[in-house]
Amino acid sequence: MKPQRLFFGAATDPSKYYPAIGHEDVYCKILAGLRDGEPLQVVVGKRGSGKTTLAMRWLSEIGNQFDTIFLPARVYGESILLLRDINNELCLPASSNRWTLKEQIKEKLLAGYEKNINSLFIVDGGHQISDESLQDLLEYSNLIGSKGNVLSIVILGDFNLLDKLTGQSRINNTKIAFPIHLIPQLEDNELADFARQQIRLEGLDPDQIIDHETLNSVVSLAKGNIARIITLLRLSWRFAKIHEMKCIDMELVESAHNSITCLHNDYIEGMEPQEFVIQTQGISA
Repeated sequence: MKPQRLFFGAATDPSKYYPAIGHEDVYCKILAGLRDGEPLQVVVGKRGSGKTTLAMRWLSEIGNQFDTIFLPARVYGESILLLRDINNELCLPASSNRWTLKEQIKEKLLAGYEKNINSLFIVDGGHQISDESLQDLLEYSNLIGSKGNVLSIVILGDFNLLDKLTGQSRINNTKIAFPIHLIPQLEDNELADFARQQIRLEGLDPDQIIDHETLNSVVSLAKGNIARIITLLRLSWRFAKIHEMKCIDMELVESAHNSITCLHNDYIEGMEPQEFVIQTQGISA
């Protein structure tokens, strides 16, 4: 039997992007940095704040203007794993030698630059990259051609990424200056509008699918997490269809919440990272 279309699919789908003020601000600043040839830009925010969805939007709208590599969030415990993935994306020969991989990437980027090809690396989940991997990646942000920087790098991650980047500066006894773009979590009213948008994108009428009180309950349970609100809507709607109901009520939302809380208890309890106050658009360690 052919599976039916998945309602309320992945939140990282760029068509699901919600133009919140904070997200639009970061989006425009990243684009301005790319136009100006900024070699390194960093995007930080809490888990579920919409970083990956923003990255997907950059890829869908401006990715064809660059020779672009997107590295999804992955734990790179060793640099050679990261370098192998970059080599693979650049269609370069496989190698088990770290130095060879680094040189192949460097030569490829320089060759493209001489042909007026702008290169862009977007790296998601930067806080999961080992110090060694991050060090090798940052080296390419200093790659200079005859007219300027050869490569632009955008790294996305949670607030632990800032500690890693400033730690690289201490380790290498160098100063790293880069713009930091902070993605704020959506306010409750923005999350409610986001939920209504997702329902409309599925070809449904929000006013017929969910009442105001139930929607507020979904927003409260999501705790500012975009991916979580999508999952709650998906499961609640699935349960509604199972029970042959035409709308989502509070009981269905609670059932959906219970079904994901069992799997993500540790994540829920530990999802509040240390708050950071960033006074400027850039930092120097």
